[in-house]
Amino acid sequence: PLHEGDRLLVCSDGLSSLIEDEALQAMLCAGADATHTVDELLQRCLDLNAPDNVSAIVVDVLAIGDRPAGTLADDDTLPGLPITTKA
Repeated sequence: PLHEGDRLLVCSDGLSSLIEDEALQAMLCAGADATHTVDELLQRCLDLNAPDNVSAIVVDVLAIGDRPAGTLADDDTLPGLPITTKA
């Protein structure tokens, strides 16, 4: 389960195979906002001459709603792309 204050990193192996776990953790916990953190991660890969494609998404969990697990409101989905979840 997610908790308020959690931070998630979704990335390609081009990033995770290049930057050690401890360095990733330090960068993710440095206190910068999500956009700045992604910029720093990508710049680190460029500085290390990444031999592979690199993609990264950082998500900060700002709040946990009170809806039951497995339900999403219409405003939680992309237009025309229904999203279903499992409880």
